[in-house]
Amino acid sequence: MLTYPDLAARCQDVSDPAVVVTFPLVSDPSTALLAWTTTPWTLPSNLALCVNATFTYVKIVDKTRENKVFILLEKRLAQLFPEVAKADCTDERKAELYEVKERLTGAQVRVQTCAICDISIIADHTHTHCADSSWG
Repeated sequence: MLTYPDLAARCQDVSDPAVVVTFPLVSDPSTALLAWTTTPWTLPSNLALCVNATFTYVKIVDKTRENKVFILLEKRLAQLFPEVAKADCTDERKAELYEVKERLTGAQVRVQTCAICDISIIADHTHTHCADSSWG
């Protein structure tokens, strides 16, 4: 058994790999939901994407990625475009990176269905994928 001092002595910051995955919509395959995960090995068993019914999501045109259309949590724009988190990032610069086409609540996003593996969207999380707990 490890004691608290043993654990504290071994604590260190580490970088965990993460991936952002696109899930095209059945109703509009040119639009995809973005999901962030640090457990990409669970992706083959996805059953649903989760959204929070009260959070704000944005449908954007990503001008840095061939004008692809994505839906993601508005607060996560800085993860997709790190430059926008900087205090000196202007509205003009943001407009060069992406265009917000629509703002949606999680409840509005929830009615979408993804094309990959017929994934459904359920409410009450930020926007992550859910895997079958019996997998692996």
